Amino acid sequence: MSDTARLVREESYRDRIAADEDALTPDRRRMFRRMMALRPGERVLDLGSGRGVFSRAAGATGARVTAVDFSLSYLAEV
Repeated sequence: MSDTARLVREESYRDRIAADEDALTPDRRRMFRRMMALRPGERVLDLGSGRGVFSRAAGATGARVTAVDFSLSYLAEV
């Protein structure tokens, strides 16, 4: 498989995963925030952040979030 074909395949896989993340309901976001028990000013490192669903949920608590992902297009959405 060529490098280009591999990158296209990986990007397609990440798009499918991101679609699942985007399905995170408001109830699940609230549950995530409760489970993490984040307080304003705490620092969070979200590795493989995708489109930032969990980064945004953590940020909504007032935490300081750093999101990291291979896809620049996903990071642009965070």
